[in-house]
This record gives sequence, structure tokens and C-alpha cells, in this order.
Amino acid sequence: MKTTLVLAVLLVASANAAIKRWKGPDSNYDNAKNWMGGSLPCAADTVTFAPTWSPSTVYMQSNMKVNSLTFPSDGTFVFVNALNITLGGTASPSCSGSNAIFTGQSPGNWDNPSNWETLDSTTNAVVSTATLAASDRLPCTSDTVRFPPSSSVAVRLNRAVQVNQFIINSQSLTKTGLLQYLTSSQGRGQFRLPSSSGITLGSACQAGQLCQCGNTAPDVLRSSCSYSSPSCTAVTGCLAPVTLAGDCCALCGGILNISSTALNRATLERELTTSIGNAPYRIQVVDSNTLQIMFIGTNGQTLATAMKEIINQAPTSFGLSSSVQIVTITSRDLPTTPPPTTELKPLPTVQTGCVQIVTNEEGQAVTRDGVEETVVIPVNEAQSSKSSTDNVAWYVVGAMGAFLVIILLVVIIILTLRKKDRKPNPNDLRNHPVHYVHHAQGAGQAPVRVDFGSDYQDMASSSGMDIYEDLKDIGGVTNPIYNDSDNAGLIQ
Repeated sequence: MKTTLVLAVLLVASANAAIKRWKGPDSNYDNAKNWMGGSLPCAADTVTFAPTWSPSTVYMQSNMKVNSLTFPSDGTFVFVNALNITLGGTASPSCSGSNAIFTGQSPGNWDNPSNWETLDSTTNAVVSTATLAASDRLPCTSDTVRFPPSSSVAVRLNRAVQVNQFIINSQSLTKTGLLQYLTSSQGRGQFRLPSSSGITLGSACQAGQLCQCGNTAPDVLRSSCSYSSPSCTAVTGCLAPVTLAGDCCALCGGILNISSTALNRATLERELTTSIGNAPYRIQVVDSNTLQIMFIGTNGQTLATAMKEIINQAPTSFGLSSSVQIVTITSRDLPTTPPPTTELKPLPTVQTGCVQIVTNEEGQAVTRDGVEETVVIPVNEAQSSKSSTDNVAWYVVGAMGAFLVIILLVVIIILTLRKKDRKPNPNDLRNHPVHYVHHAQGAGQAPVRVDFGSDYQDMASSSGMDIYEDLKDIGGVTNPIYNDSDNAGLIQ
């Protein structure tokens, strides 16, 4: 490994396409962000490079004076023009002398929109990207990519990209020159690529042509939105926010999806700005014949609907063909004011009550012009009369209920007394709790006294041979002899 010292030759080139300029990390000696502690070394400092420093290309941009300077064993150092390095500096009140360690910065990701700025292709002035979707804030396939002159860069790229033009150190590289640069020690120290062909050159977008940016593939958009989505603000102004194609954040607004066989983006944007003034919007090319315009804000739905009507009335003045097709995609706006309340008017006073036909002394209905005369009894009087009738009815029902309860109690008492006075039947087995049974096991054996116990009720409900069979189930009694000669239902 070796350390290379390079004298940079600055060449100036111009670009006619849209320009995206790198503004991300670098590895410049004069950038305080690249030094431990965030301060540049002074005259009495001892300058070294951190052991963890990843070999990169360091640009030495101005004269320097330090106590000592130790270059690393690997890396590339570019001296911009002629400069002087003075060693052996001494301490002073403003510089007591310490160890100054160069650490460098982590490379910035190509897919991070915040690492790029857009320049006007004519004036090279920085222009606003407010009208661009997140994917269009990255270098597009038809764009010119420019890196700051007399400066190093620290770029990481995890995929293959294509651009129209590649300018570094103010020099526009050809396809062959780009490949040679990216594989050189100076190029490798600035661009961390997946392969030597990580960046290639394509073609420019022709005037009047609607060109896609080329950054809406799912993996590219996912990588880009990983940097943009955290900055998306919470949507509170609408019920259902919408997302522009190629963008990361859902917003309140309305989207016009415009399809036309002829579509001039520059003319469309110019006339659009004339129509809506300073109203915020974003624009995104979907394909060679389709683009989307999103009008941002809680009134975006209304603005999108209005612009659809305006464009349809004169599509050619907006750079579109006469057969343009426009589809509106809008968020659902929250109501800006509470719904109007309906005032409830009092109803006219109407006399209500019971209608009663007017009769004469003979009980005949009184008529006037062939129509029976009626009178309305006021509701309070009608209710009073109805309440009296209802009270009488409840008294009658209550009295009848009490009478039925008394009769039921009398019947129960009579049945209870009759049951108590009934005499026992001597022939009823339930009146003989103890019985004697002879065993058929031989002569001279004493009778066995059997207490029916818990089986008494079941056996008492039986008669004749049923009792005989039940006795067999009683423990300790075998072969009972049944005798019913006296018709008493007894067991011997």
C-alpha cells in the first residue's frame, strides 16, 4: 500500500441538462468536521490520522503550518494548485500544542435526497425542489451530476445508476474516462461502489420530450424514503391523505393524473403557475405520456377539480393535445366550519282533548248546515276524567284478586284437616313396620325379624308377590316364604 500525492489539474466544462450537485460529506483537510473535536489543527499541533481511518482521498486546499505531520500508510492526498506546508511550528497563546487527529466523515448515501441540490441549467443558481417528488431530488437518468470543484467527496452507492453527464474537478468525463477514474486510487478513495460499473453514462432528455427520472423502482424508492420519511409531518388537515407517485409522504391535497399524446412539461408548468399563483404543488412524470400534478393543502381537492375544468377548456395552451384525459385523485377534506344548526321554531298552539258531539235536551245530535256540532273537551279535563275511570277499574281488579286468594286458602285448610282425621287401614302394609319371615333352611329355626328400614316405602307401595320379590333384595334375608291366606297382605 502507498500514499499518493496528486497535483490536481482543473478543467472547466459546461452542461446543458438539468444539474444535480453533491453537497454531502467530503474528506477535505480544511473541513473541521473531519477532525476529532471539530477543530482544525494549529501551528503547534502534532497531526496524525486515526488508526480507524478508512483510506480515502484527502484534498489539501490551502497552506498549512503544524509542528509535525505524519501521513498514513494508505490513502491519496491531492494538493490543489501550489501550496506550502510548514513544519516545526511553536506554541503560542492561541495554540498551546496538542495531538490533532484526522478522522474523516462516513460516506454519504447517493439515495439520500438531502445530499443533493438542484441547479438551474442556465444560471447554475440553486433552485427550489419544492415542486419535485422525493425520487426526482436524486440524480435522474437524464441529469448532469456535478461534484464541487477543488474538493473531495465521500459517496456510498449500493446500486448501479445511470446519468447523462458526470463532472468532477470541473471536468466532464466520457464513458471511458469515468470508468478509469472510478477504478483509480483517487476515485476509489471517494466513491464506495458495488462494482467498477456502479455509475454509467446515458443520454439526455430531448427538448419537449417527457422523460422519466428512473428512480421510482421499489428498491430505489424504498432506499430514498428511508431518509425522507422520518421528516414527514403528521397529517391532521384531512381525513384521507394521498401520495404522489415517486414521493414518500402522504399529504392533504388533490392529484391530477394527466395523459396526453403530446405533453410539454415546461409549457404546462409555466401556465400552471400563472393559473394558481403561489399555491404549492408537486409534479411527477409517470411515463412518456402521463404525469401527475399534486396540489398540496386542505383546499387541494377544490383546486384540483377547478384546474381540471380549466385545462379541459384549452388543453393546447397548457402544452397538451386536444385529446387529453384527466383523472382526479383527491383526499377527503375535513370540514373547515361546523355544520349549520337548524333553528327549531315553536309549533302553533292547538287545542287538544276529547271530541264530544253536542246534543239537545232530547239527546238528539245538534246539526248545523247538515253537520253535527262537536265540542272539544280540554286535554286536562279529558285526562282527569280518564284518570278517574282508570282508578275505578283498578279497584275492581284488586278486589277480585283478594277474593280469589281467600277462597284458595280456605280450600287448602279443609284438605289438610280431612287428611289428619283419616283412620289407618289395618290391611295397609305401611301400618306394619315389623314383619316376621321364616327361612326355608330347615325345621326348628327361629323366625327372622326383618325391619324394612329405608326400603319400607317402596315395599309398602307394592302388594302380593311384588313384596315377596322385594324381600329378596334386603340383606340377610334368603328364600322368604309368602303367605297371603288371610288376605291381609302380610309376609310370614
